[in-house]
Amino acid sequence: MVSLEMNKHPLIKRMLWSCWILLIYIFGQEIPLPLVKYQSHIRSVVSEPIRAVISGSGMSNYSIFALGIGPMMIGLIVAAFAMQSKVLGLNRLPSKYNDRIQMIITILIALAQAYVSVRNFKLTRPGWETEWQVILVMVAGAMMIMWLCNMNAKLGLGGPMMIIMANVMVSLLRTVYNSRRLITGGLETWIIVIIGLVILVVVIISITLLMDRAEYRIPVIRLGINNQFVDKSYLPVKLSPAGGMPVMFAMAILSLPQYLFRYLAQAYPHNATFAWWNDNLVLSKTAGVITYIIILFLFSIAFALMNMDPEQLAEDYQKSGDYIPGFRPGRATAHYLRGVIVRFSIIGGIFITLIAGLPLIFAIDRPQYETLMMFPGNVMMAASFAILMLDQIDVILVHGKYDSIL
Repeated sequence: MVSLEMNKHPLIKRMLWSCWILLIYIFGQEIPLPLVKYQSHIRSVVSEPIRAVISGSGMSNYSIFALGIGPMMIGLIVAAFAMQSKVLGLNRLPSKYNDRIQMIITILIALAQAYVSVRNFKLTRPGWETEWQVILVMVAGAMMIMWLCNMNAKLGLGGPMMIIMANVMVSLLRTVYNSRRLITGGLETWIIVIIGLVILVVVIISITLLMDRAEYRIPVIRLGINNQFVDKSYLPVKLSPAGGMPVMFAMAILSLPQYLFRYLAQAYPHNATFAWWNDNLVLSKTAGVITYIIILFLFSIAFALMNMDPEQLAEDYQKSGDYIPGFRPGRATAHYLRGVIVRFSIIGGIFITLIAGLPLIFAIDRPQYETLMMFPGNVMMAASFAILMLDQIDVILVHGKYDSIL
């Protein structure tokens, strides 16, 4: 009994930390921005379903967390790809610089998004001083969210994805509740719709679990292990190497051109091109849906190559003396691994696009269905996060079974 309690103790501790961090986040969403008049008729800069995932209710409440987790997610993406860039030479920098680069990018993105957002607010008093006071509060809120994510990665469960999933779960419940407005029938129709949504959730979760657990095993000869285990050594490549990350980050990336064209349309009101993109780069228009689908597919390949860097894997094998049968160590191994990873990332990209992107076609020119058509993608995000959480919990429980040697 004592041993069981000791094994559960680190897990319970991390769960409590995550609860406290989520409480702080929820509380911050209810703190209104100073010097801003709440105007419900003001159109949000980003699309409603994207806003729901990135900032939760922060933007609709004009809270200090109005920018949400978007700036941090963009900073995380740019920093991760920059640190892997051999052209810029950033891959040779120590890993500690990754956090600094991410923080700088996050601040710059938050400043730009806050500036565009404030131009759509009605302030209590005019003047650039008031605007910049609100901008600084919004940037501080975005950095506070970044700090909460880092603290959750260090002390809690789920890392930065915990806050995203909190927004996603609220969005899913809100979608189910609001879907009743789109139903013209009576109680029987409503029950049929609920049953249909439950079946859809079960199917998406099952497929997501299959795509995550199914793997292609590349045999690897490891010289440092006993000969009886040589035939059991392999490199696993998931059927969907990127997991649910493309959906999580595609929304944050799509918000960038939405902020950009909103600013350009306001700065150049007579430019028809900027006005067109500002009106059409949403998830209820053809241009916005196509852009989102392209981002989803490209991110599926990019995140797969980032999660399993073929050059780094080949280099590690070459240094340790391990090798893949039939391929020379070094460049030939990297070329083979890249081909395998890209092929499976394309399969995963098609799957993600069909689940998270294709339903949005039915919302084109029907903005009232925009949030409902994001439902499958949000379910897939929630399922992917649940899988990551279960894996992390397993690691914590297994780690707790080992006693310290000191």
